[in-house]
Amino acid sequence: MAGEKIWMKAYTVNATTHRPDSSSRYVYVDLINPFNQVALRKCFRRDSLQLIHGAFPLNDTLPGGEYTLRAYTRYMQNKEEAYFFKKRLRIYTPVSQNVELDVQEAERNTYVVQCVNRLSRKPLDFNTVQVWSESEKLWTRQYERKAVFKLNPDHVEHPVVLAQIGNCREYLLLRSSNGHDCKISFLPEGGQLIEGVVCKVAFKAINNEGYGEAVSGVILNEQQDTVTVFRSLHHGMGTFSFIPQAETHYTARYTDSSGSVKESALPQTEKTGYSLQIKRKKSDYYVSVLHRPGMATEPLLLVAHQRGLPRYAQLWNSSLQYLKFSEKDFASGIVHFLLVDLQGNIRSERLVFRFPSGAEPQAVPDKPQYAPRHQVKIELQATDELGMPWEGSASLAVTDNADVLPDSCCSLPAHLLLTSELKGYVEDPHWYFRCPNPALRQEAIDVLMLTQGWRRYHLPELLKGELERPQILPETCMAVTGKVTSGNKDKPVEKMKVRIFAPKINLLGETMTDKDGRFRFDGIEFADTADFWVFLPVEDMKRNTKLSVHSPLVSSACLLPPSCNSFNMTNDEREHRYLQKANERIINGQGVRHVYMEEVTVTASAKKYNTEYERFATNVISEEKIRKSGSLTIEGVIRSTLGSLLLNRAQIVFDGVLCELAETRQIILQNMLPSDIEQIDVIKPPATIGFFPNMGDHSLIFITTKRGYTSVQRESRSNTVHIDLTGYTKDAEFYSPQYDSPEKQEGKTPDLRTVIHWEPDIRFRNGRASVTFYTADAQSTYSYVVEGVSNSGCTLHLTGEIEVKKP
Repeated sequence: MAGEKIWMKAYTVNATTHRPDSSSRYVYVDLINPFNQVALRKCFRRDSLQLIHGAFPLNDTLPGGEYTLRAYTRYMQNKEEAYFFKKRLRIYTPVSQNVELDVQEAERNTYVVQCVNRLSRKPLDFNTVQVWSESEKLWTRQYERKAVFKLNPDHVEHPVVLAQIGNCREYLLLRSSNGHDCKISFLPEGGQLIEGVVCKVAFKAINNEGYGEAVSGVILNEQQDTVTVFRSLHHGMGTFSFIPQAETHYTARYTDSSGSVKESALPQTEKTGYSLQIKRKKSDYYVSVLHRPGMATEPLLLVAHQRGLPRYAQLWNSSLQYLKFSEKDFASGIVHFLLVDLQGNIRSERLVFRFPSGAEPQAVPDKPQYAPRHQVKIELQATDELGMPWEGSASLAVTDNADVLPDSCCSLPAHLLLTSELKGYVEDPHWYFRCPNPALRQEAIDVLMLTQGWRRYHLPELLKGELERPQILPETCMAVTGKVTSGNKDKPVEKMKVRIFAPKINLLGETMTDKDGRFRFDGIEFADTADFWVFLPVEDMKRNTKLSVHSPLVSSACLLPPSCNSFNMTNDEREHRYLQKANERIINGQGVRHVYMEEVTVTASAKKYNTEYERFATNVISEEKIRKSGSLTIEGVIRSTLGSLLLNRAQIVFDGVLCELAETRQIILQNMLPSDIEQIDVIKPPATIGFFPNMGDHSLIFITTKRGYTSVQRESRSNTVHIDLTGYTKDAEFYSPQYDSPEKQEGKTPDLRTVIHWEPDIRFRNGRASVTFYTADAQSTYSYVVEGVSNSGCTLHLTGEIEVKKP
């Protein structure tokens, strides 16, 4: 819920070995709204134990809707954004317990918005409604508790609107009037349909919401004869086999879940070429190379690797029918087989997946059942795939099933071993690990390997010796980088002085550009956010010189598909209980209750202050006055507005920081941009005592800059750049009550926890660990999830439940 915290732990590992890697000091976490905008951004740094964990606070003003949580390091930015960790996240608002916004299509490109009671589903009265698309505010027409607006979802990048009625704000998905649609893709094993041999063909059917669609159908030849039949196995994916004939085109006629019958062409058959075929029998892989019978073959190299680590590389013996590999030859995860010619060209490729082996981890609670406000102790035991004791750090989350259920779609092993290696979106990836039918999950994951491409490296270039070197190194400290150029052709300027100023963290520094005109200020570390000014000294600035500062973080994202059930909220009992309990926690913790309110027009006037200093100020220079002054410096603004005498006898306070050094004062007055200033307030004695008591008869000039929460570069003058940077988030500790006495157990303050316990660092030693916590008030079933990565790179995922009942 907006206003609460997301408790998280980040595991940074070596992409090849999966062993913990601490070379990056920071992890960045973004909350991206449905308009593909970064709504919130936080930076988490390593603690003294080299772990990254903390709390991601959600503003209580966030609109409700389905967001994407994205996490990455600066080093990961060497690859495209699709490689970053992403997770879909539903955010509710405090008023969601009572009301819900709903949008329905009335006619093509015309939609109706209503505000309804969440329980009774009855429409509520409202005075005004406001609706925004990602680019503009939309015109609305109101009648009979409804508001109508027009928008063509096909003409916007994201078919979502933000609607506000009273104090209820929600992102709403617009369903297209085109109705249900389904498209199917056919992917031959190894990449090609080879004439005259038995070929396996995988298929994947996706609906217009981006999710797998159950289909069934037949394969027809040119004479409309049925060659074979097919039916999807899991999430719209499946396989079939047949023998393609020379110079024959094949068509699939299939039926989707809506009953619609469609046709789609299969790939063209090939007279030349090769195709890798892999069959699994028990714990062995049988690798064959298919080609047209009688075709003259060429020397080929069979390569197998895992996450870039070579496992096999030998010339293929064309006299062999197959080559057998044991499952033990590979680590758990995806194995990538390639058939490569002597020029380094990939002729065929195939993915297979090896599931983790070894004993299942165990969790043993000390009691079969627990009373409210009593201690729980759980003993944990785990081994790695070699049967050795699991050593490393894991995290534990305990939640109340009456409020929320654990995420069964995503897990740490599913991400590291599966989705991080594949192209495209994988629906419900943890299903392949939790499916109780071993034969079904093995068949289903092999189909997934046939339909999703491998993406980790650009292999064609790599095989030809064209190595890709990272441009961004692991981030060991925060830094500000940029470049100085001159002329219309942006020629680099060497040995140019560049200065940096950040009053909040008392930073004032200087450096020189290198031969490429680049500069770097490093060794910086600060909490929360801070404003930085990077500038060229006026006396050193050359004609047509331009200063640019590099934006360190990414902005837009590849959003995950909206929830397959419903993008908008559902009205189930568990959801209502969660919202009710969350609101009660707010009332007990803050004394504030959130209720839905219609828009109210206030007729009484009230004095509003733009800054906290204005109410005490004798002189105020507003943003408008600053602009009208026409001055290029802050000093010029003050002198032209208030006079030189006042400025000479006043102390400067910049964004709340008293600037006592003459050099700092000079930088602010002569190098800061007036366009970056929101307001200037002058406070004279004796009112200055309330701010800085030792000012004597000196006045205070408070300079307040415009603020923002994201890394935004505002360049108003060629020699000065103002940026807002995100610092690290301060450490936060999860509060878990200790009911270790009868008095505490009988306390009157209600315990309404939904997250019963969060522990980011459970240390396994000799394969064992234990955790303790106390239950809350409600009789319920708790779920716990333990996840981690061992020192040797072995993942851990363990779930269980405990019962809480009154004796």
